Amino acid sequence: EVENLITDLGTFKKGEKLTINKPSDPNLQEFSFIMTGKFSVMNSMAPVYLLRSQSNMPAIISKIRVYKPAMGQQATIVVDMVKDGSGNFGGIIKNVNTFDLIRAISTGEIINPNAPLTREQAIAKLKEAKDLLELDMMSQEEFNSMREELTPIIRGN
Repeated sequence: EVENLITDLGTFKKGEKLTINKPSDPNLQEFSFIMTGKFSVMNSMAPVYLLRSQSNMPAIISKIRVYKPAMGQQATIVVDMVKDGSGNFGGIIKNVNTFDLIRAISTGEIINPNAPLTREQAIAKLKEAKDLLELDMMSQEEFNSMREELTPIIRGN
């Protein structure tokens, strides 16, 4: 078990918030990478996947485990989560897990609100700020500050 995990898709910490977004396959009524319950070998043998009706739910990381890769493969990152706020993930489901965090995020089933901006996101954010500046909805100082923050991301520094 690890407390803090750094990946290309962002940093993940126990207690940090994530968002359970929506199933990666729009034709399915359940998620492909998010199962109900805490992760265990028994759960992985007969998985019960979270249903589409539990989409757009805030979650908190309760446990992070990294399993060493087999030769030629990537490590597997397993994350257990609990609901952020009161209640459950629908019905009596108190815990959910993803048995492959990287694929869950890559397919959009989980959103990491703390993920670093991509170049394209930084450009879009700067263009929006320019529009706000031209509409007098943002000061020149605010725009300059945002530009200074986003420039290294856009230039790839």
